Amino acid sequence: MSRSTVFLTKRLQGKTALVTGAGAGIGRSVALRFAAEGATVLAASRSDNVETLSGEADGEIVPLRCDVSDPAQVAATVAACRERFGRLDVLVNNAGIGHANARLHELGLDTWDRVMATNLRGAFLVLKHAIGLMRDGGGGAIVNMASYGSIRASAGSSAYIVSKAALHSLTQQVAVEYAQDNIRCNSVAPGVTLTPLVRSAPSEVIAPKIAATPQGRAAEPEEVASLALFLASDEASHITGGLYLIDGGRSAL
Repeated sequence: MSRSTVFLTKRLQGKTALVTGAGAGIGRSVALRFAAEGATVLAASRSDNVETLSGEADGEIVPLRCDVSDPAQVAATVAACRERFGRLDVLVNNAGIGHANARLHELGLDTWDRVMATNLRGAFLVLKHAIGLMRDGGGGAIVNMASYGSIRASAGSSAYIVSKAALHSLTQQVAVEYAQDNIRCNSVAPGVTLTPLVRSAPSEVIAPKIAATPQGRAAEPEEVASLALFLASDEASHITGGLYLIDGGRSAL
């Protein structure tokens, strides 16, 4: 199947979705794909880039400024969703950051705290508020953007790796606690993906990871968006608590 395949059935027709970290990379691709699949998308990001999304979308996207590490901003974002739409059917917890290459003993506490505040605490804050709105509407689907690093260590990335491993544990916890509320929760775990951050990274950092991928290439953000779409759709109605790798076979080695 071509990576440019156009799906004729709009799988999120009539649904409201919240996508965090939607200003660039995977989050941006997810927001655009969900809108094209019929969802009304609230695209949240701390980046100014999110404001341009509505002009690119084949569908409805409402840009929102939100730093997920700020509890007040998260609460305001979900409150805006409730006030404007009265429901939330899909959440993609995508906002995340990395850090410069450093071994554990070299990592500053401020860096550790900053990564955890976005990647783990931020995801918790979004879930805390969004789940209440989903329950009021009769259920929903959650996709947490984990990582290949959720299951494999990578030298020099300790804060990022630990935050993504913990994020999948959070996925499992949500799946178990809210199954009876008709809320599903899954993790997507990309390998090297050609986001702006990866494209700007030194080749000596990225090239070995691509070389270690059996397919011999990195993922495109649109490919990750396709997996998130499936898990968010009703086609995945009996899938919850899982971790779904999209890494070109790297984890199979």
